[in-house]
Amino acid sequence: MAEGDNVLFPGWMAGWKSEDEAKTHLASLGEFNGDDPAEKVIIAGKTKCASAVVLHLFSQRFNGKFKSFTQDEESKIWTLTVEDDPWEYSTLADWKKWVEEEAKKKAEAAAAAAMEGAEMAEGAAMEGEMMAEEMAAE
Repeated sequence: MAEGDNVLFPGWMAGWKSEDEAKTHLASLGEFNGDDPAEKVIIAGKTKCASAVVLHLFSQRFNGKFKSFTQDEESKIWTLTVEDDPWEYSTLADWKKWVEEEAKKKAEAAAAAAMEGAEMAEGAAMEGEMMAEEMAAE
């Protein structure tokens, strides 16, 4: 994943108020034992959250831009850093308008590609006709 790529967390996310609180909690879990290996990951970001339940913040449909993914050598905890990138639309009507605009852009791109393909086919046909005429003249 490259820096600036979009990342969407479509459901609910729960977290702590600071990265230090999250690291303290993950450290309290101890080592993961079992047949399947697991990693401890912190998703670090700043976005609008609702506060409920002691020490927890909640966010729904967090949309962001990827910044980095690093592992602390000592604790072995991974940190995914995400920069907030809120949706451009805020109502269902805005979203529907965006969907229609995106569909129009895709249709225009497909039409342009089809036109380019037709022009290439026409050029190849003309070239074939010219070659046939040359061969007939010989």
